[in-house]
Amino acid sequence: MIVTTGDAPSGLTADPGHRRLVRCLTRRGMLHSECQAIDHLRLATGDHLELVEADGHETAWVICEGRAALGGDAGELTSGDVVLVPAGDRPTLTVLAGPLKLLRVAVVSRETAGRLPARRPVI
Repeated sequence: MIVTTGDAPSGLTADPGHRRLVRCLTRRGMLHSECQAIDHLRLATGDHLELVEADGHETAWVICEGRAALGGDAGELTSGDVVLVPAGDRPTLTVLAGPLKLLRVAVVSRETAGRLPARRPVI
């Protein structure tokens, strides 16, 4: 298990004209089993983020601060809103007023987990 503390971002990705701060808060993976992760992202006004995951993963995106729009929806996402993204979907988030602070909670889908060997912890 990886757990990050502190305020510094553990990663930085940059698109032309945009800066994204990404910090992994916790990540857990088991050999031949599921992986879960919680990440903190900070995006600038006007930035776009495709909410895409690795095959077989589902995510919940929690808006902590700022305003955003999802795809072609007319509605606005604000602090406290949650976007659930099932495996295979690829919606795009657009930052209306930043900084947009998000939490990304990723887990493998039930279907994917069902194909994995059972955990066998050693005690």
